Amino acid sequence: MDLPSLLKTAPCIKVKMFADDIKTYGIYDLSNYDEVRQALELSIKRMLDWSKMWDLPINLDKCSVMRTEGRKELITATHHKLRNIPSEKTIENLSGNLLRPSSMTSLLRTLFNPYEKEATKGQEDAIFELFKIPGKNEASIGRLLTVLKSFGLRVDDPRLKPMMRRLKQIEKQEEAKMNEAVEPEHWKLGREHFKECVAHSVDLIAQALRNNLVIPSWHTFIDEIRIIYQECAEISDGNVASYIPQLARQSPHYWGVSICTVDGQRASFGDAKTPFCVQSVSKAFNYAIAASDLGAAYVHTYVGEVTSGRLFNEICFDSRNKNSGAIIVTSLIKNTIDMVDRFDYVITQYRKIAGGEYIGFNNATFLSERATADRNYAISYYMKEKKCFPPETTSLTDALDFYFQLCSVEGNCESLSVMAATLANGGICPITEEKCINPNACRDVLTLMYSCGMYDASGQFSFAVGLPTKSGVSGVMIVVVPNVMGIALFSPPLDALGNSCRGVAFCKKLIAKFNFHNYDSLLHATSHKVDPKRRDKERNLLLRPSMWLDLKIWLRLGGLLRSTSEICRLLFTSRERRKSQKKFYV
Repeated sequence: MDLPSLLKTAPCIKVKMFADDIKTYGIYDLSNYDEVRQALELSIKRMLDWSKMWDLPINLDKCSVMRTEGRKELITATHHKLRNIPSEKTIENLSGNLLRPSSMTSLLRTLFNPYEKEATKGQEDAIFELFKIPGKNEASIGRLLTVLKSFGLRVDDPRLKPMMRRLKQIEKQEEAKMNEAVEPEHWKLGREHFKECVAHSVDLIAQALRNNLVIPSWHTFIDEIRIIYQECAEISDGNVASYIPQLARQSPHYWGVSICTVDGQRASFGDAKTPFCVQSVSKAFNYAIAASDLGAAYVHTYVGEVTSGRLFNEICFDSRNKNSGAIIVTSLIKNTIDMVDRFDYVITQYRKIAGGEYIGFNNATFLSERATADRNYAISYYMKEKKCFPPETTSLTDALDFYFQLCSVEGNCESLSVMAATLANGGICPITEEKCINPNACRDVLTLMYSCGMYDASGQFSFAVGLPTKSGVSGVMIVVVPNVMGIALFSPPLDALGNSCRGVAFCKKLIAKFNFHNYDSLLHATSHKVDPKRRDKERNLLLRPSMWLDLKIWLRLGGLLRSTSEICRLLFTSRERRKSQKKFYV
């Protein structure tokens, strides 16, 4: 029975809302008072909306017709006792209380209207009230940090650094007074200090607390990624690249994965912090830098944009006598300044794109690669004969040294996942919100990655996976899910076509589980893949203030007995568990 029918047929309804051991009761007599009926209908609808938004079960049970025979009765939820209603005015007051927003909801409305006057101030107060400790004028900043972590945000996120810096200053002062150190999870601040801290990062915090990040059910998504990671860890196929001596010394057991979304949600698995040379992955970012600085039209007067279908190191040109390789692209970058400044410029750009994450240089690999570069020298001399280089390139040795240096740049999965996420975010670094790449150049580099980013397996890979990807012979791969996330994978053993065996397997399993393929979103598709970006219709709107009040109650109920991480676990259970629990009884 649906809710409107229920309200018409049952003058008394008992609403029991539960999630695990947390229950909320409301018992109302609806037989005589239309205003109470309307107010309750709105109240129950809000609870239904709340449950759908968080995929929590609501149990509407024990609904029966209680014939009051004209008696003015209201059964309250507190002690389940009958209480006489002396007048219509009391009913009006009751309905008004049900409909009137509390001071908490009034403050939280500013979370959804950031352009209203003094909205920022309201957001800070609202966040304080949400994490306020019952009976005290203090709020738990540690619990706030725990909630942010549960949404995939890190406390070392550059956008949270001002808040963390101010927080440490305040805590240092407090610890000096108490002469003892306090762990972050126990940090408690008064209203003014709390607001002073969150003011520096209030927009990001409000976005997270509204659950308005690109992957709403972060823990569920990461659990699935962890399963894929563990399955791929069992793969033992492939061989480590041997034609560059330094690469041949890499351990075949390295296996790391890192993810960064366009909202800065991050997760890493395995050897995600192990440094490695980016090798050919640098070509994607070199093109992006050159196209941002010079324009794609100018760059493509020197290089082609169509995959050749030939071996990646073959000495040949396309039908317009243009080389499709990356040596020419690197020769276009800042070619009017000396080598030292050119290298510093590109490294600075890499670090901006990576949001300040680790970017280094492996000189041993550079020397090793330069010593075994006969074919690259042969290709370059052939291009010089055909006058393919720009006129500013006067030294072929310098041009090749610069190319080898950029291939020997070091990173790790965490830094490259942010770089990939910058491409997914239209050239804006998600964790610094700094524009690093021209949007048109970003579009062009993703197009090239899609068509020819996987060496001679590019056609097969784009058909099977359908995502822009770039691989390197060190075993690294970056995968871009446009407008969603960037993924970095590292595993040295390569297949016959020069791509990481575990990396390719990971991508195929990822696409089998989630609807990330470019064409999974076609109308009338019958795919049963999971959409991790999916929200119910109510989630397309910002959380309503009344639902924020419910969330506050949940946090209050947690108190000392239930940590915020456990509350968040209740809010974001796995899809399979939610499906089995999601029942409505009438």
